[in-house]
Amino acid sequence: MIVPILIYHGERDWDKGDRLANILEKPLPGFEKFVPDYNFLLYDFSDLTEGDIKGNIKLKILSYLFSKIFSRDLQKALENVIPLLLELHYQNTARDYILTVLNYITNVFGEIKTIEDLKKEVEKVSREGREMVMTFTQEILEEGKKEGKIENMQEMLEFSLEVKFGVISKSLSDKIKKIDSYDRLQKMKDAIKTSDNLEEFKEKVVLQ
Repeated sequence: MIVPILIYHGERDWDKGDRLANILEKPLPGFEKFVPDYNFLLYDFSDLTEGDIKGNIKLKILSYLFSKIFSRDLQKALENVIPLLLELHYQNTARDYILTVLNYITNVFGEIKTIEDLKKEVEKVSREGREMVMTFTQEILEEGKKEGKIENMQEMLEFSLEVKFGVISKSLSDKIKKIDSYDRLQKMKDAIKTSDNLEEFKEKVVLQ
């Protein structure tokens, strides 16, 4: 059995139905019979309520971020995410995951420009959360600046692009992996914050 599942999060409600044919371009005459068509299960993350979000800690964190990214509700996102990150932190697990999530929050929410901004916003939700961010501050600031850290920045960029804009193409992923300038990767990170869609992001960064 193969059960197709479509996971969606966007600024507008999903209005394409639950069949593959509804989201494909109309084929050329005579080729209709070669186009696959089937029903899929739709999971719309755009407007999840707290009661809808279930699963393990990492899945809950991802779900909360998906559901709040377009609403720009930073405070609500932090109220939901920080307690979960603290739980991982207290368990001494998923250090890299915590770093990725904190980096992602600084990338996509316009209110946060610096690590200091992040600490101030987190403190509004949890003093313990601010202390956790402080323990990671030096690592966040140095992420990508030390030898061997460029790859981490590349992975973080791909993660941020996929969460904000959806699945990115292999060609875009390959282009990001070829960039070995931390300053350029930093500018791409800044472009994610100010871009409303993937095409606008590409225009700003001018990938070759």
